[in-house]
Amino acid sequence: MDIKNSLLNAGISEEHLYKLNQDKLKSDNSFHCFFDGIDQRQYKLVPVKKIKGLSRGEAGSSWWEHALGKAGNIDYNRLENNQKRLEATTLNEFRKGFISNSFPSVD
Repeated sequence: MDIKNSLLNAGISEEHLYKLNQDKLKSDNSFHCFFDGIDQRQYKLVPVKKIKGLSRGEAGSSWWEHALGKAGNIDYNRLENNQKRLEATTLNEFRKGFISNSFPSVD
């Protein structure tokens, strides 16, 4: 799977891919001291640019390392399915798939 060429062909810039390699995920443990404990989790949608970590991610590793499957615990099949979806459509249509409350690559 050559994810870099797929992303470049879809219209993602080299600059953006560089940033994905530079931006390291943060551990949610480092944020606990800023919030009072709550008994119940509350979920809400947030803009992707505000995401700083993943529950299956590895703190200190880049987003790019996660996309390549070199870090974290992200299912390789999901990465591969998303790459196939991207190659089969336009970047804008691919992005729209993530706006929905139901994630399209999960069967």
